[in-house]
Amino acid sequence: MSYKFEAGKDLIIQEVVDKLREKMSGEQGSFCAEFVRQFYGTVALEDLGEWDIDDLYGAAINFWALIQQRAPRETKIRIYNPDFERHGWQTTHTVVEVITEDMPFLVDSLRMTINRLGLVSHLVIHMGGFSVRRDKQHHVTEVLPRGSEKAKGLSIEAPIFIEIDRQTDPAILEELHRSIERVLEDNRAVVEDWPFMREKVRDAIEELSEASEIIDANEVDEAKEFLRWIEDDHFTFLGIRDYDLVHKGNETILQPIAPTGLGILRAQMSKSNARSISAMTPEARELTLSNRALVMFKTTTEATVHRAAYPDYIGVKRFNKQGQVVGERRIIGLYTSAAYNTNPKHIPFLRHKVALIMKNSMLNPRGHAGKVLLNIIETLPRDDLI
Repeated sequence: MSYKFEAGKDLIIQEVVDKLREKMSGEQGSFCAEFVRQFYGTVALEDLGEWDIDDLYGAAINFWALIQQRAPRETKIRIYNPDFERHGWQTTHTVVEVITEDMPFLVDSLRMTINRLGLVSHLVIHMGGFSVRRDKQHHVTEVLPRGSEKAKGLSIEAPIFIEIDRQTDPAILEELHRSIERVLEDNRAVVEDWPFMREKVRDAIEELSEASEIIDANEVDEAKEFLRWIEDDHFTFLGIRDYDLVHKGNETILQPIAPTGLGILRAQMSKSNARSISAMTPEARELTLSNRALVMFKTTTEATVHRAAYPDYIGVKRFNKQGQVVGERRIIGLYTSAAYNTNPKHIPFLRHKVALIMKNSMLNPRGHAGKVLLNIIETLPRDDLI
């Protein structure tokens, strides 16, 4: 069955290549033919079989026209309704084409954007690891086989083709274009700043070591263990920024330090409004100003990158020599699947919550009721525990 499946795909793709070779000769014909093989090679036979050869050919050469020239770091987006007379192919859907550097989270982030606008994705073709050489004018001069990413002097790109519900309202199409631009900018910022954000977390661990003589040493040790845990692939870092606690008149505010923003909290991408401590609820104000090393909340805005969820906010406090809070490092992100699959008894902070709950229950942990309670705790969503 596997052989017949691949053979069926190969026959369809070869028909498209043959048609392309009739229309396009020379180097560009060869480059485009290799693109077609890789492009449709990622598509299921059932999906390919629903298209006419003319439409497969038309979709490919239209996309190739977008891909053929691209400057470094440039992201190109085209959204259009294919019409046979204008584009040489047709479909009942609206088409979204993207070409950018290959990086994590792209497809998930695009799907989230499309879904948030109430639209449905019908076909997604993602060519991660598309390896090309480009000349000084940024034209394609070579398309390499898949698996060539480690060769020198290559541009490793990600052509993405998505069919969505057909849209004809120019306002909706413009909003979709703007939304895709914005989310791809966020995605790039997160990926580019990823190593710097992890370094900031490691710096915070070192800075907390200096606070162990000022605030409770056990609190500091547990905070450091938790930060090490999230840095060890248990947290997808979306943004980090430092804040100073300042007093202005009768107000106490957390003032963002603009140059420290990373990821989605880069100064040019994020509102850097100060947060008034005085305007918080008494409980939140007390927690923010307390000598607790960490504060953790859920944010109120859904993530634009990676996963449709409300990110977690982890605040790592900074203290003066008197043990007073003078600022914080704010970390925004999403817990990874590894975090959600980790037993809470092995997660810093949570392990103490679990122990305290079991102690306060006064149940024998080896008895039936104690085991039932422990099972409930261990299977609760981690968000509810954290």
